[in-house]
Amino acid sequence: MNIMQNYSGEEGLQYHLQIRPGDVGRYVIMPGDPKRCAKIAKHFDDAKLIADSREYITYTGYLDGEKVSVTSTGIGGPSASIALEELTLCGADTFIPCRNMRRN
Repeated sequence: MNIMQNYSGEEGLQYHLQIRPGDVGRYVIMPGDPKRCAKIAKHFDDAKLIADSREYITYTGYLDGEKVSVTSTGIGGPSASIALEELTLCGADTFIPCRNMRRN
């Protein structure tokens, strides 16, 4: 049951992320900084920018034939919570946070 009010004006369009069901894969990599999304998406096959809205940027592509996405969460728990809620409503079910990643 979805109890969130849809303020986007379009059925299925998520207000903050500006994504719809089918736009994202079930697996979503989640950096905080929106600038990291393009860098991560370079590793996808057939990566496409899906949405760029406020602190939220979403790319979707494929890794080993599996549809995957990357969406930034911005800073802090509240904005991450919004991203998780809206991604879930669009079909994502596995979330991979990537904070403080460094090269070895």
